Amino acid sequence: LPDTQSTSSALEAQLVRARGQLAASFGMTPVACILPTESLNQDNYRIIREAGFKILGTRYSKATPPSNLPLSWSGEVDRNGLYRLPTMGDVNYSVTPFIETATFNELAANKEILKSIDKSVNGLGIAVIEIRPGSFLDADPKASTVKIQLLDSLIKSSQQLGEIVTFDGWNRARHRILPAYGGGTSVIFRLDDVTKGWHEDAVREIIELFKQNGVPLDLGVISNANGTDSFMMPWLKKYVDDGTVGISVHGYDWTYYQLDIGKSNLTYEYIKDKLTRARGQYFQYFGVLPVACTVPTDFFDATGYRAINAAGYKVFATQIKIEPYPSTRPVDYFGRSDPNGMYRIPTAMDVCQWDDANKTWGDVFDASGLPDIKDLCKNESAAIFKVIPYALFCNSLNYELDRLGVAAIGIHPSGLIDKDGRPDREKLQKLDTIIKWVKTFATITTFEQWYVYTSGKK
Repeated sequence: LPDTQSTSSALEAQLVRARGQLAASFGMTPVACILPTESLNQDNYRIIREAGFKILGTRYSKATPPSNLPLSWSGEVDRNGLYRLPTMGDVNYSVTPFIETATFNELAANKEILKSIDKSVNGLGIAVIEIRPGSFLDADPKASTVKIQLLDSLIKSSQQLGEIVTFDGWNRARHRILPAYGGGTSVIFRLDDVTKGWHEDAVREIIELFKQNGVPLDLGVISNANGTDSFMMPWLKKYVDDGTVGISVHGYDWTYYQLDIGKSNLTYEYIKDKLTRARGQYFQYFGVLPVACTVPTDFFDATGYRAINAAGYKVFATQIKIEPYPSTRPVDYFGRSDPNGMYRIPTAMDVCQWDDANKTWGDVFDASGLPDIKDLCKNESAAIFKVIPYALFCNSLNYELDRLGVAAIGIHPSGLIDKDGRPDREKLQKLDTIIKWVKTFATITTFEQWYVYTSGKK
């Protein structure tokens, strides 16, 4: 909240300094400036914009109507203007009479706020609600357990009306670029196990390789490995914003069998809650609401599948060896058509050979000199099929493309490092060859791009 009594030059300096300080402290540059309505004038509007802010937050006023498009002071659409996202409600229990034992749905304040949210979401596409910390104190003053419970109820009810996000997340979603995709034979390269502190150098090198080839890469990000916010990798954001990568959820932590309750003893509600929270976290941090869940360790059962579906995911992706019902239309766990089900896009093979004896990734397949996949996989000559790994790789990929028109290819960061844990240049070169080879017969896309196009046709 800037000191709007300052002179114009002092106010601009104050805002620029504040953005820099917050960026240094939190690793994120603020995009929104919250300003008292009575302090808003043409000069301050210009200063806020020139200080680098993208969003103006005030209380609702007819003089400055809301807009989900950037506007100049006069109200004209201006790419260098400000989005106007005023508060449409105030969570202020301190001035609202209520009975300590009242049930949540009987509280008038929550009902009024939900009405405001619904109206704003339907009209503007977004609703901003203000929360005042002081309104959650009791007479002592200490945090009131009842008031916190009321807020919890409001949050849960609000989630039925839309995704809860931050100003930064909303802004990122508005400006993210998605490469064009128009259907046809498609391959999705999915890079799994993307996690803060886990071979990040290799992940960055792999992303750069795809960027150099002018094609996107889908990242399977783990949300809360080891109880941390392991999705928070600031350097990733630029690749998300420019469309180089898509974001999917590759499980919520390192828990083995996390989507198979028969093996993990987890519950439907636990899995659903974890996966729902992951989508919300990614939306706030990356500006992306993931559509795909890429199954970690590839174990799942009916309960795990239903939990993924209920958490809002649209695409289910696991290895072809254990996927009984691949489908390019929404289906339930048993593969039956279900408009509320999920698309099931299998992973044909990984780019690395699996060393089963040592339980580790081996070398990357060398695709140099390979002909078109159709020619290769229809060729029965012993010269080709003596090389069993290549036959398996190509046949599996070709089989999925023939019956579905789309297939995924897996990549693991730990498969692209050398014995010292650094990115392996020779393996990266082989991956580059695979990318270029795939480009000769398919469009490389992401789960999100594929889903947006495919669901739009239905």
